[in-house]
Amino acid sequence: MNEGALNGNRILQKETIRKMLSPQLSKEGAQGLCFYTETVNDSLKLWGHNGIDPGIRTTMYFHPEHKVGIITFQNSATDGAISILKKLYLLHQYE
Repeated sequence: MNEGALNGNRILQKETIRKMLSPQLSKEGAQGLCFYTETVNDSLKLWGHNGIDPGIRTTMYFHPEHKVGIITFQNSATDGAISILKKLYLLHQYE
C-alpha cells in the first residue's frame, strides 16, 4: 500500500510493486504477480491474496490509492471470507 516502503525504509522498488499490481495474463486481467483483483462493485477492485488449509482460511485485500486493507482469519475453510471482506470494506465510503 505504500509503494514498497515502510516507515521511510524502502523494502521493494516502486517498479516491482507496479509489476506485482499489473495484469500479467492477456486473457485474465485479474492476475498480477502473486496478487489478483477481487471486484467489490462495478467501480471498486481490490488487490490481494488468500490461502487455505484444512480448518483455516486467510484473505488479505487492499486498495492502493485508498491505502486501506483488510485481513481476515477464519478457523473454517469455507468460501465466506470474500463476502465478509467485501462487506467490511464497503462499511466505509472511499470513492
